[in-house]
Amino acid sequence: MKYFITGITGFTGQKLAEELTARGHFLRGLVRDKGKIPASLQAGVVWVEGNLSDREALQRLVAGCDGGFHLAANTSVWPTDPDAHIRDNVTGTLNVLEVAREAGVKKTVIVSTAGVFGPSRQGGETTEASPRPAVYHTKYETSKALMELEVKKRDDLAGLWVMVHPTRVYGPGILNHANSVTRIIDRYRRGKWRILPGTGRPKGNYVYIDDVVNGMILAMEKGKPGENYLLGGETLSFREFFQILGQESGRPRVMVPVPGALLIGMARIISLPADLAGRTPLITPSFMKRYLHHWMPSSEKAVRDLGYRITPFREGVRKTLKWLQETEMEKGR
Repeated sequence: MKYFITGITGFTGQKLAEELTARGHFLRGLVRDKGKIPASLQAGVVWVEGNLSDREALQRLVAGCDGGFHLAANTSVWPTDPDAHIRDNVTGTLNVLEVAREAGVKKTVIVSTAGVFGPSRQGGETTEASPRPAVYHTKYETSKALMELEVKKRDDLAGLWVMVHPTRVYGPGILNHANSVTRIIDRYRRGKWRILPGTGRPKGNYVYIDDVVNGMILAMEKGKPGENYLLGGETLSFREFFQILGQESGRPRVMVPVPGALLIGMARIISLPADLAGRTPLITPSFMKRYLHHWMPSSEKAVRDLGYRITPFREGVRKTLKWLQETEMEKGR
């Protein structure tokens, strides 16, 4: 099959491209700077230089493709441009779908976030049918929710897309803000993360990168047009998360519980020098606020309808730690 991929040089995009290439598919990828093409994708991908606002580049990207994966998004937690999230995540997605429709592409898998479903209510699991929150914690979640509303308004795009919603993704790959859970795992194993958010009881859902990639491919192969699919992993409290991490790393550590209000204040302090230096901080106040809620999405629909499978967190962490150790050894040579 011939597929196009936006966001192909990102954490999830690279993994998706490597898997599709290994399966023998023809790929065309959108890249803003050909000088930043990763070594693992130098061969096996036809590259188109451009961005989500460049319709001519998008037309070259989708031409002759059977389907596509739209991963490109502004995931910044610390944007300098106030309009960037809407331009990239809403208008950019509509541009991709419009050009794909004109080219006769049969299906596009849109990658959103489980964050659009909001925190769990009254301790129960969140599903695709759960009511959406009126207000979101971050501009990223807000823009993704708006993107979905705008896509669903378009009758001319009906039947041409499927939407997937990964939870907190972790695993081997680029250590950027899109892979923040792995960054925390890495800092923990090196003794640089001792904070237990709040009481340690808030729950979150952690999904291994390979599961997300397989889920996206299953959505392309089996997903019903116009449907949403949560792609999650195992739900754990922060205490459980760090307990398993300590056991698997062989480095159990005493974690320091920090009240939510103090955490938010610390995030503000951490963010200030990062902002002045033009860097993205590891934790921001808005993201810290969301971590004090329960986030318990259910992947039952994807398991039932797509054949989606979940890697146990302990197994995924073991693989991630091994990769981090091997990477560290290679850099030290």
